[in-house]
Amino acid sequence: MNTGNNSGHGKRIVLVIVLILILIAATAGIWYISSTRPENKNSSKVQVVTIQQGTGASAIGQILKSKGLIRSAAAFRIYGKLNGTDAKYQAGTYGISRSMSVSRIAQIIASGKTNTISVTIPEGLTEYQIAKKFSSAGLVKYSSFVNELENGDFRSEFSFLKGAQKGNHQMEGYLFPDTYAVAPGTSSHKIIEMMLKREQTELNTLKFSSNVKKGYSVNKVMTIASIIEKECQADQDRAKVSSVIYNRLKKNMPLQMDSTITYLLDQTGSHKTEVTYKDLKIDSPYNTYKNTGLPPGPIASPGKASMEAALHPANTKYLYFVVSSKLDGSHVFSSSYSQFEKDKAAYSKALKKQQSK
Repeated sequence: MNTGNNSGHGKRIVLVIVLILILIAATAGIWYISSTRPENKNSSKVQVVTIQQGTGASAIGQILKSKGLIRSAAAFRIYGKLNGTDAKYQAGTYGISRSMSVSRIAQIIASGKTNTISVTIPEGLTEYQIAKKFSSAGLVKYSSFVNELENGDFRSEFSFLKGAQKGNHQMEGYLFPDTYAVAPGTSSHKIIEMMLKREQTELNTLKFSSNVKKGYSVNKVMTIASIIEKECQADQDRAKVSSVIYNRLKKNMPLQMDSTITYLLDQTGSHKTEVTYKDLKIDSPYNTYKNTGLPPGPIASPGKASMEAALHPANTKYLYFVVSSKLDGSHVFSSSYSQFEKDKAAYSKALKKQQSK
């Protein structure tokens, strides 16, 4: 009986088994580490996830996986078991991104604290563009936000809205551009209310209602501010652009602002960056080429600088302005049409030269 050979053979079997177990453990470890990493570390989109009362760890993992927020529902469940978070998960509405690791997501849901989503609203957006911003952030449905914009009752709470235009565009121009931290699950009404409160703060800071020119309402001055916002890029030119608007109004001249034309085109779903002669013939109260005076209301949400310029125009006799031939975003101003034509020709020449390079 050759016991030595049997003993050696047995040791080799044990070694093979040990190696296989090590390989399995290593493979499982690599899979676990990989599966608990962020699904996409470069993603900036935040999704709203609602966990109902009584939802278990396995079901939560499936929800997260179905939304593409984690790599593996099983890995999420294992993480919860190993770290003791599976018994701490709480019902609620959370903002979660694919850039978050499983450990971060588990901590958020276990904390029960709703984290906020930051949405930046730049100056010069229309109310519908603002609706798209909050919708794209996953906070609200676009249709519900628009419905609240058009039909929500805010006039009783915010006195500055009492003179705003009636109808679907009652909120246009009054949603202050800023960065807002919004908790997932916040209603469209609450978000709009948040923006209007921010608007109220700025109006109070500028002492808006007491600084409007004689014969002008808050709505008219806000309309002027919105035109300044859309027409002017350089802060140092805003007060001069404001003076052109007031001077033309005083002389009962049509404002002839392209920004009002692009606004009315946007309302019909025909977005354009350049206005054509055909567009200037459109019959609309927003067509400041056909009509004298101001349009019915703002055409965008102005920032503080434009609001201040609308309250305090520069003291000039300017009636015209055009983009400077420097092509740096600044403008040149004139009080005569002949000089305006020269300035416009200089701009066109500079632009053609730039485009030919």
